[in-house]
Parts: sequence; structure tokens; C-alpha cells
Amino acid sequence: QNITKSTVINISNINMISLLTTAVLLNGVLSHGPCGFDEARQRALDNDVDGSLHKRLAEMESHFESEKHKHRFNAMVRKGKDRRGLQDGVFDGLGFSTSDYFQGILEIPVVVHVLYNPNYQNYNLDDIITHERIQSQIMRLNKDYLADNDDTISGPAGFASDKANYKMAYKLHKVIRKQVSWKEYDFGKNTQHFDVSPIVDPQHYLNIYLVTGQGTVDNGKSHNGMLLGNCPWPGLVTSRDYDGCTLCYKVFGDASAKYIRDTWKKDLGIPEANFNGYTDTHGRTATHEIGHYLNLYHPWGNKNIDANWNGDQTCWEDTVDDTPQTMGPHGGCPATNPAFNNYDYTHSCDGKRDQYMNYMDYSDGECRTMFSKGQLERTLSIMNKPFADGGRKELVDYQSKPEHSQGRFVNDLYFTVTSETQESKICGPSDELVHNFGTAVDNGRVYACVSTTDNPYVDVIGDVSLKSVITGTNPGNNCIATLESDSYACFDKVPFTDSSRMTVDQVQQKLENLFLS
Repeated sequence: QNITKSTVINISNINMISLLTTAVLLNGVLSHGPCGFDEARQRALDNDVDGSLHKRLAEMESHFESEKHKHRFNAMVRKGKDRRGLQDGVFDGLGFSTSDYFQGILEIPVVVHVLYNPNYQNYNLDDIITHERIQSQIMRLNKDYLADNDDTISGPAGFASDKANYKMAYKLHKVIRKQVSWKEYDFGKNTQHFDVSPIVDPQHYLNIYLVTGQGTVDNGKSHNGMLLGNCPWPGLVTSRDYDGCTLCYKVFGDASAKYIRDTWKKDLGIPEANFNGYTDTHGRTATHEIGHYLNLYHPWGNKNIDANWNGDQTCWEDTVDDTPQTMGPHGGCPATNPAFNNYDYTHSCDGKRDQYMNYMDYSDGECRTMFSKGQLERTLSIMNKPFADGGRKELVDYQSKPEHSQGRFVNDLYFTVTSETQESKICGPSDELVHNFGTAVDNGRVYACVSTTDNPYVDVIGDVSLKSVITGTNPGNNCIATLESDSYACFDKVPFTDSSRMTVDQVQQKLENLFLS
């Protein structure tokens, strides 16, 4: 049975949409996909003996349909349009606004847990997960969720107008480093990482665990070493203790970002060049997985189809109006691969081309460049529901705290290398330029940038100092390489309300004093 765009999801549909047991790429390169969402969701549904999970998910889908129509009605009112013109799939000119759910840009605090074994394959995650690498991933998330990515690849005509700005920014709160005993983490079975490094207040923080290994999935079934990440779907995790994302370190970070010292790229790559045909050097695996955390399906829904498209030839969908129905996931980059022009599966359903550049597909990282406005609607529908009801409303709570109005303070500092001359593009979106070192490095110049926040849940910078570190030694958290080989700029972090919290001007003055001296 097919699911059409007009279908209102009920409990029986939830069963159909439940899971891919095996995610398959279209171009024959992979027999499994890199995402653990489908398997984790299927296990939960299979274990739902009392039917409570099916009921909760059905209620979430009903809520989504209700919120979608309310949101579009409000948009039409803002535009002064006749509400009788409201139709499914009509997006142009509606003037979508996230203001129905939160004010301005929603700032989501991030806690990164680095779980390392110093004896893992002769290298140590504690050394290679540097502040620069973490910052590059945060910047990638901000570019993608603020629709500020500059790597859009030409694709099928008509999708550009569907691209959504989520108006969500990710703010680094803290990094936690814990040594572990295992060498190969098993995504499909393990939850011990939550015991080693307990999750930090998941109502208000996005917790990301970085691990070694890719492992197996349900029942020990081989995943060809390709399971690279998994984030919890709202409503699926009944305990806050496990409401955190887990990522393989190899796909964490954005290799296109440039810093003074990029030794974290040298031997390992971000990721290693190729995982059985799946490539992500842009940190888009995190963008994809957090999409699940924010209530998004894969575009193809629930399908069983092999690498040559043998099997289920029906069209499935993700309950989103502006992501065309598709027969399955994509591999490689269809936009730059002439071979895709010879096959019907680039326009596989209803005479439409697939939105293979969507972040929720399996195309290579550099080929995925957008969320759609319909996907934004799905995400917004959970921003006014509490966790207990399958929502993420608690992420918005900070905007009602009195401390929220106290101003913006610096929560992160980084030195970037770029040939960009337009000042507004030197730093990441919503970040600010505070210092021009005037030094040329690798065909670019060195600049100091800061991230600021008004979210009281985020720790902020209380002081900045220079620190000498023996070459090859980990300088610790919150330290960034300077132009001197053994010197790092390190900053202390304090609670948002601490009297030593620093503004942009104060950090700028501190840097000028440090480096002029």
C-alpha cells in the first residue's frame, strides 16, 4: 500500500512507515546506509508489546497535521491572503515564520562527549578531536540550519524555492573527555557510553557522543562497517538518560574549514577518503542525524529495494509535501555524475526528479545542501510539545528565563584562515570578527572570530590567556593553536550569570593586549 501526500498518518500507517530494515543505495555501491535511525526505530516498535509507542507516534503525526494547517493559516493571515486558498503543497509566498514557535534564532546548546581509548589503532581520539575540529562541526551545523551554506550544487530545477532556513544555531557549551575500555563501539547494541559519560540535562542540551568503530546493527547483523551515526527520534526514547546522538569520529568535522594548525586532518581525513562508497568530508552526517532528532524521516520512507532497484517499486514518502516521493536513497553525487542521466531513478515517482540534495538523503556530504520548508514544518510541530509527549519544547524554554534578556556574551573563540575579503563572510553565520592578525597562511589570512549567545544554559568565556604546550601534547579543552608552534590561546568558561563573563568588546580587547605584547 502506498502512502500518498494527502494521507493523514494513523496507527496502521505508523506500522508501514516504521522502518527500513536495510537501507540500500541506488548506484550499487552500498548494501547498507550510514544511518542507524531505521534500525533503532524498528527495534523500539518491535518491543512495543503494549502498543503505547505506536499510540504516541500516531498522536505525534496527528499533531503534525494540525500544526501544519495552523502554521499555514497564520502565514496566510500575515500575508493578507484569503484562507480559502490554503492547499497542501502550496508554499510560495506564504511567508513562513518560525516566530509562531520561538523568538528570533533558536540557540541550541551542544555538549560533546569524546570517548577515547589511547590504544585504538595507534592513535587517540583525545588527541585528534581538537577544539578546531569540534568548532568546524559546529560551524557546519550553523551554516546548514541557517541556510547559509555556500556549497550549493546545481540540481533539478524547482527545488531552490523549497530550501528552508531553520533559524536554529548551535552553541558549544562544553566538551567532556572520558577514557573507555572498548576499541570498537557497537552502535546496534551498546548504551554503555551513557554510563561512562552520563548525559547532560538532555531537556536543554543536545548531547553528541564521539566514538571509535562502526559495529553491527540489530541481532549482530553486519552493517558492512557503514553505520556512522544515530540520533534519537522524538517520542521514540522514553528515558531522557538515552536522549543523545552518537557519531563515529570519522565523519565528525568539516574538512573544508581552515585553521592555523590542521594536523587533525593530516593522517585521518574528515572522514577517511571513502567508506565503501559513502563520502562525507563536510560534516553532513551530523546535519542528517540531528534532522532525525528534530522529527524528520528519510525521504523514501519505508522500503525494501536492492542496489539495482530490484524489489519494491512503489513510491513512498516522508509525510512532507515538498519532498517528492522517491523509490529509495541515493549514493555518490547525482548532480555531478553523468551516469545518473541515463536512469529513470533520478525522477523516480510521479514524473518528478528526486530531491537527492536533501540533507536527509544518503548522497555524498558535498552533494546534500538543503532542508525543505515542509521538513521545517515537521520540526516546528514538536517545538511546542514537551518531551513526555514526543516533543522538544524544552529547547525553547530558555527564551522565557529572566537571564535571557541580560545581553549576549561570548561562548566560543576560534582562529580561522580564509582568503575571503568580505568581512561578513569571514566568520561563521551569527559569529563576529574580533581580530585580524594580518598574517598570511596557506593562501589566506588569519582572523579571530567569536560565537555569542543569549541562552543562559550555555557556559561563556570568563578569561583568555596564552599557554605553552609541548609539541604533540594535547593542550586540553578550550585551547586553539596560534602562529607559534608551542603556543595556544586558551579560555576559561564560566556559567552564563558569572560576573566575569565577557562581551565581544572585552574579548577583542583581551586578544589585542595578548598578541600586541
